[in-house]
Amino acid sequence: MISTKGLEKEIAKFNRADRIQDELVSEMNKVGLAIVADIKDNTPIGETGFLKKGTDFENAYKDGKDVALPVYNNVEYAAHVNYGHRTVSGGYVPGTYFFTGAEPIGKEMVKRAVEKVIEKVNAE
Repeated sequence: MISTKGLEKEIAKFNRADRIQDELVSEMNKVGLAIVADIKDNTPIGETGFLKKGTDFENAYKDGKDVALPVYNNVEYAAHVNYGHRTVSGGYVPGTYFFTGAEPIGKEMVKRAVEKVIEKVNAE
């Protein structure tokens, strides 16, 4: 005979982990909105404002044990403005780091989101 005695705690741990991950997906979408807003606030406008409009995020999703939140700018020249680039005349235009500058803020937002979710699930 095979006994399942004691497995209830292990099953509860798995259920809790799934619950945390589900809650975190929801919370990360809020983080995505805030990160995109920060990036757009720091994006140079230029003549058209097209670069600012190109920043967005996809909904957060489960990726194995992780939660992914893709944030992107789909404008062809975004990396050149962010990191800097050479000019045809041999000069150099320094980067504005509008996109990578949001990374420390984003990391802090993610940390707070994880703490909030864990606190919420532990309270249940």
